[in-house]
Amino acid sequence: KNVLINDPSYLVLLTNSVKIALPVVIGNIIISILGAYGFTISRFKYKEMLFLIFVVVMLMPLQAVLVPNFIVSGKLGIQDNYLAIILPGIFSPFGVFLLRQSIKTIPASYYESARMDGAGEFSIFINIVLPQMKSGIAALAMLNFIEYWNIVEQAIVFIKDYTKEPLSVY
Repeated sequence: KNVLINDPSYLVLLTNSVKIALPVVIGNIIISILGAYGFTISRFKYKEMLFLIFVVVMLMPLQAVLVPNFIVSGKLGIQDNYLAIILPGIFSPFGVFLLRQSIKTIPASYYESARMDGAGEFSIFINIVLPQMKSGIAALAMLNFIEYWNIVEQAIVFIKDYTKEPLSVY
């Protein structure tokens, strides 16, 4: 009763955590699905080299990318705003890596059969790829939600106002 009714700061902090975690999860799922599909299906010369760069960026620790994120958010004018945390989270390369591995398990004969039946790329994506990726998407959603629900370092660096901090900082 004291936490929820007499002192509403807990609910404010809880709401702040939701404001950070949900947009990151939804945005990262959308970007990761499209990126993974592009990396898997498309055929261009430097595809594997570009994917290797994705993996290298994914392996970099948070502290190595925190300063560049701080500089970029300052130039964009989004410091002391949730966007400084949300945008790097949406474009995180981990989701593309995870979902690409999920798409690679789909046999190539599925794509060939769909093309022979007259399906276009969008139809193949919606009717074949997305249903087969449900478990990968669910895993990505859970991992992203847990990661951005427990966010501490980025919140301390980017958010100066106490009323905007997430629950994990409190």
